[in-house]
Formats: sequence, C-alpha cells, structure tokens
Amino acid sequence: MVAAALGFREIFGVEFVPGFLEQARRNMAAFRKWLPGDINIHLIECNATDYVFPHRDSIIYFCDPFSEAVLRKVLENLRLSLRDCPRRIWMIYVDLLFREAVEATGIFDDAKEYVYGGYHFTVFTRKRETGTHPILFGTRNAMPRQ
Repeated sequence: MVAAALGFREIFGVEFVPGFLEQARRNMAAFRKWLPGDINIHLIECNATDYVFPHRDSIIYFCDPFSEAVLRKVLENLRLSLRDCPRRIWMIYVDLLFREAVEATGIFDDAKEYVYGGYHFTVFTRKRETGTHPILFGTRNAMPRQ
C-alpha cells in the first residue's frame, strides 16, 4: 500500500503464509478505492525461495521477512537473476538482522542507514546496468512502533 501511495504503477507482493496473503488481499481491496486505476498490484502466494525476480529495475522491500538461511537462498536467486539480466536494484531492509548474508552476495554497490518513525532502514543499491517495480516481502505490521 505504501508503494502504491508513493506512485509506483506495478507492485508485486510475495507471501508464503495463506492467512497473511488473505489479509493482504483484504487490505488491498479496502485500499484500492484510494488508488488511481492504472496501478497493477500482484499478490503472489509462494515460498520466497521459489520467487522468480522480474528482469527489470526493481525495488525490493524486506520487513522482518524470514530466517538467515531463507534470506541467503532468496539473495542467491537474485544474484543469479542479475547475472542473466543485469539491471538496477534497490533493496530496503527494515531492522536488518543478517547484514553479513547481504554483503556476502556482492550484489550491491552501496548501503545507507536511515531511521524513520522508530524503524531502522538499510537501503542497499545496485546502480550497475540499467519502470521500477517494488517487490515486497514480509509479515510484520508496517505501522509505526508505539
């Protein structure tokens, strides 16, 4: 919903837990009336380790998504996808737990730290090689902390 409010025109949400996916669908249905009609939102039920990244510039958003082992597999899939189709990638990671796993991939050129609304964000960028599409992973409620 945040990506749509920020003006992105195509958004992919990936969720493994059926109950969370259904909640995401309900949230999007309620939120849809506030969005322009030309936004394409795709909610995909799949294991993140099986997700095939689109071959175009993307913003990937992780909000407390999964274990280090799963993260390593997802990032390896991303690395292989970038090998086959080089492009720009931004990865926003809320409350980064596994920095070493991200840095070990060699995917990203830069990382910057931000704090906003009580959350700590790390933004990794890959500007090598050149429609940006957000891909959202996560199950944590994105409301500000009390």
